[in-house]
Amino acid sequence: MDLKPPITLLAIVPFFIHHTQGFSSALRSRTIRTAALASFCVIASCALLGLQILTLCNISLQSFQVGAAYC
Repeated sequence: MDLKPPITLLAIVPFFIHHTQGFSSALRSRTIRTAALASFCVIASCALLGLQILTLCNISLQSFQVGAAYC
């Protein structure tokens, strides 16, 4: 089981709570929706355009996978 997503979430939640302490409930909800929409747009665009961007930059998928394995 990969523990990176739950650990990442646990790291983000205190950061979000700290930086939205003075926000009203409505503003905090709006901030959550905005962040979720922005994250979805970035992930969706990478999923749909990722291979085209790699091809445009003349990077093979295998090279990208090797590079990502060391991150």
